[in-house]
Amino acid sequence: MLYQDSFLDSFHHTSFQNNVDPMFVFSGNSFVDCNDAAVAKLGFISREQVIGLHPGDISPDTQIDGINSHSKAEHALAVCHKQGNHRFLWLLKDTFGTPIEVEVTLTKNVIKGIPYILCALRNDSKLALTDNQQTSQNYRLLSEHKRAIDASAIVSKTDPRGVITYVNDKFCQVSGYSSAELIGQTHQILKHEDMPSSLYKDIWSTLLSGNIWQGIIKNKKKCGQHYYVDSTICPIFDDAGITSEYIALRHDITSIYEKDEIINFQNTDQISQLANSTKLHSDITGRSPRYLAVMNIPELKDIENAYSTDVYQHSVRMIADRMTSLFPNEYQIYRCFDNNFAVVTFNEPDFSAFEQQVTIAQTNFEHGLITAGENEFSLSMFVGIANTTNAEVLHNNALLALALATERNVKIEVYSPDNKIQLQLLEGIEWTKKLKLAIKNDGIRAFGQQIVDADLQVYSTEVLMRYFDPDEGTYVSPALFLGYAEKAKLYDQLTVIMLHRSFDYFSSCRCRFSLNLTMRDIENEHTRQTLYQLIKQHNVGEYLTIELVESTNYETNPKFFNSFIAKIKFLGCLVAIDDFGSGYSNFEFLSKSSIDIVKIDGSLIRRISSNKRHLIIVENIVKFCHALDLKVVAEFVEDRAIFETLKGIGVDYFQGYYIDKPKLIDKQQCCIK
Repeated sequence: MLYQDSFLDSFHHTSFQNNVDPMFVFSGNSFVDCNDAAVAKLGFISREQVIGLHPGDISPDTQIDGINSHSKAEHALAVCHKQGNHRFLWLLKDTFGTPIEVEVTLTKNVIKGIPYILCALRNDSKLALTDNQQTSQNYRLLSEHKRAIDASAIVSKTDPRGVITYVNDKFCQVSGYSSAELIGQTHQILKHEDMPSSLYKDIWSTLLSGNIWQGIIKNKKKCGQHYYVDSTICPIFDDAGITSEYIALRHDITSIYEKDEIINFQNTDQISQLANSTKLHSDITGRSPRYLAVMNIPELKDIENAYSTDVYQHSVRMIADRMTSLFPNEYQIYRCFDNNFAVVTFNEPDFSAFEQQVTIAQTNFEHGLITAGENEFSLSMFVGIANTTNAEVLHNNALLALALATERNVKIEVYSPDNKIQLQLLEGIEWTKKLKLAIKNDGIRAFGQQIVDADLQVYSTEVLMRYFDPDEGTYVSPALFLGYAEKAKLYDQLTVIMLHRSFDYFSSCRCRFSLNLTMRDIENEHTRQTLYQLIKQHNVGEYLTIELVESTNYETNPKFFNSFIAKIKFLGCLVAIDDFGSGYSNFEFLSKSSIDIVKIDGSLIRRISSNKRHLIIVENIVKFCHALDLKVVAEFVEDRAIFETLKGIGVDYFQGYYIDKPKLIDKQQCCIK
C-alpha cells in the first residue's frame, strides 16, 4: 500500500516524486514507497513492485566486503535510527541482475510519532562527495584484494557468534558443500571427530582476546572424507574496537602434511607444548613403564577463572618449563588436562629412586614462584604415584592415589591395594546409578514419624526421605546416600521429589506435617519456588512446619534467610530449628529470629535420664524457649524413662522410637493414625 498524501506532503510530495535521484521510504526494514526515478533505476515497471521489499532483495547476496546484504542493510538502518542519518556505499542489482554501485544517504524522520527513513541514491562515479570518492576507490581496491585472496585461499567469514556469513568458491570445492548449505551454519558442520574439543576452546579464547589464531585443523568433507588446512583466523574490529566479524584464510595441505607431523600435533598439548594425555596413554601401553606420577596443581584452575586467558596460558607454559627443569632428561613430562600433569620414566630400575626424585621435584616446585607477565603465583602440588608392570591399570592407580592425597590433604600418596579410596569411588559410582534409576522409576519414597504431646496425642508428622532398594526390597536412610547425591548433582532433584510427595499426601489428610530444609535448599531458586508454589496450590500453609537443619549456618546470609522466613510465615507456616544443641546453635540466634519451635538434638536427649549435665542443659533450653514463647520438641525419645524425664521438665512435644517408628506414607493407608 502506498503512503497517504499527508505523509508525502511532509516530504514535499512533488520534489520527492520529481527528484532525479532514486528515493525510497522505509518503515521498519522494508520499502513502503519510492519515486519514479527509483523504479527506473531498478528496471521495475511500477512502484507497487518495490513496496514490501527488503534492501537485500534488490542487492547481490553479499556486498563487496563479503558481508551478507540483508544483515548489512539492517545494520545500516539501525545506525540511522540511532544517529539520525547515515551515508555509505552500496551495491544494488537491477531486474537483469546487473550490479550498480551507489552512494546511499539515509535520513531519519518522525511523522506523528512514527519513525521513517528517507533513502536517497546517487551514482558514486559521478556525484559522490570527495571523501566518498576516495572511499569508492578504496572499495574497488578492496574488491581486487578480495578477488586475489579468493583465487589463492580457502576463505570464510563469520559473525561474532561464529555463524558463517560468507564462503568463497574454493571453500565449497574443498568441503563439498554449497554456499547455501554453509551460510547460516557454524564451522561445527566441518568438525572431524579426531579433533579435540580443547583445540576449539583455544581458538575461541585466542580470538576473544583479540589475537590471531594460527594452526592446523583436520576437517570433514560433506562426503565424510577428511582434509587438513593450515588456518589463520583473524578478528575484524569496527570503529569502536568491537569485533564485528571473523575472517579465516586456509590452505589445503592434505597432500603435503606428513603423517608423523599429524600424529605429533594430535599428541601435543597446544598451550604447554608438552605431550598430552593421548601420548601418555600411547606411551604407557606401548612401552610398559613401571612407574607413573600424576600431579595436580589446584591453584591453576583459580588462575584460569580469575585472570585473562593470556595470563592463564602463560602460567601453564611457565609450569611446563619449571617441571621440565625439575626432572632428569630421561623423565617424560605430560600435561594431561586442565591442572593435571604426569611424569613417566622408562629407564629407572629402582622405584625408591623414582619416588625420591618426584618428592624432591614436588618440594622444589612449591618453594619457587611462577611468573606470568606482571603476576607472581605461589602454587602447590598434590601427587599420586603408582608402581606396577600392568600398563592397563597404571594410570588409573596413579589417579586413585592422587584422589586419596587430595582427600587426606597430604602432598604425596603412593597407590596401595589397601587404600579405601577405590572402594569409595566405586561405591559413589554405584549410588549415582541407583539414584538416577530411583528418580526415574519412583524409587524415592516419603516416610513419616509422628510427633506427640505430653498426653501422647499426635501433634504433627515429620516427613523423612528413604531410598527403596528393589533388589533387597528394603528402604535405606539418606545418611547412606545424600553425600553421593550431592557429588552427582542429584540432591536438588531428590528434595523436589520429596516436596511433591509430601504435599500430595498431606493435602488429602489435612494433618499437620513438617519438612526438613537446609540453607542449600533455601538458596536453590527452583527448590524455593517449588515450595512456595506447592503451599499456595494445596492451601496447606496452616498445617506446615518448616524445620531448618541447625547444622547449617543460616547466619552466613542473614538478610536472605530472614526474607525466606518472612515469606514462609506470610504463607501461614510455622518455623522450627532442628537439631538444636549441635552445629551453630546459639541463644542469640533464637532471640532475634522469627522461630516458633525448637527441636533439641538427640545427642542431648539419649542419656538425659543418667547424665546430669545433659539434664541441666536441656532444662535451661526449655526455660529459655518458654520465656520466648517458643514450643520445644525433644527428638530421639527411645524409652519411657527419657519420656518421663522430659515431660517433667516441661518439654512440649516428643518424637522417637518410643513414640513412633517411621512408616511409609501411603495414600491408601494413612500412617498418621
